[in-house]
Amino acid sequence: MNTVFSGGKMMWLKENERELYDKTYKIMTIADYLMYKMTGEFVTDTTYGSRSLLMNVRTREWDDDLLSLFGIARDKLCRLMEPGSIVGYLTKEFAAQTHLQEGLPLISAGGDQQCAALGIGVVQKSDIGITAGTGAFIMAYADKVPENLQPDVICGAHAIPGKYILESSILGCSSFYNWFQQQFYRGTVGSGYTEINDEVCASPPGANGCIALPYFQGRGTPDWNNKMRGCFDCMTLDTTRGDMARALLESITYEIANNIDVLENYIGTVKNIYSNGGLTQFSAFNRIQATVYNHALQHMTNAEQTALGAFISAAVTLGFYDTYEACLCVVKAQENIEICLPDDTLVELYRKKRAQMNQLRAARYK
Repeated sequence: MNTVFSGGKMMWLKENERELYDKTYKIMTIADYLMYKMTGEFVTDTTYGSRSLLMNVRTREWDDDLLSLFGIARDKLCRLMEPGSIVGYLTKEFAAQTHLQEGLPLISAGGDQQCAALGIGVVQKSDIGITAGTGAFIMAYADKVPENLQPDVICGAHAIPGKYILESSILGCSSFYNWFQQQFYRGTVGSGYTEINDEVCASPPGANGCIALPYFQGRGTPDWNNKMRGCFDCMTLDTTRGDMARALLESITYEIANNIDVLENYIGTVKNIYSNGGLTQFSAFNRIQATVYNHALQHMTNAEQTALGAFISAAVTLGFYDTYEACLCVVKAQENIEICLPDDTLVELYRKKRAQMNQLRAARYK
């Protein structure tokens, strides 16, 4: 059996398809395929390559040992380029099909998380970005692969050529809150998330002692344990569903804070924290975040940070701006950025609650 990768998934070829595969097929992501259809070039960039398990992140080239391990011939892979490169030009055929101009340059700006990191402003060593979407992803900037790199973070290419992203992954975030709303607020009075949000705000910080483990889909970084499960603990007859909802939100921020601690082992003390994603539309969640991290939080209100990152990449490549930082400064001047400060009176409470959650996890999963 042989494997063709497409869009992060694997398709298994039957033995009798081997000859056809050898003569015909290339291994590509969906983005690579689209670039091929537009330009006729078999090209990918290092942000995609670094997620393939086939690229050496230090040399930023396809790795002979990994290719041998997976049994993949180098000529089946697309040519690697840096993000922000002009990978080709629109063909006459594609232009005719789409009514676009023949010869337009096509730029590969990078993968979604890498472009989001650029759009949100993660361009210096002290910067981290938190995307609180279906899952939570914490991205930190690095000039090079850390010498002390451990498997407690993901290291991949940044959308900025030659630079790196250190990423921590939490497997659920908004998805957990959505699940709780659907299970415990179904058919209740109120529109959408109004009622659950109101009850979270009515529950005091610390959720009346209730605490959650946010591992309903297992744990991502730093230890990748898919056997972990979510739970609610320290409940009494006085515990309300609002307390449980708040405990769930608080536990997500505790887990993010755990991962920020890991990232600081590589990048030093964090200076700037940027946050975006669906759950950040709930201002109470942002206040919890800032206080748990004990750090000012810059909430990016524009939901299209990935698109902004792609725009910045293209604008620099085409020479409209000399540097990524200069273009980022202009873009952010047009955006409403909300600053959320920690509540000093609650920092110690949340520090103790995070320690309690970590102790609970350690006791259940030794």
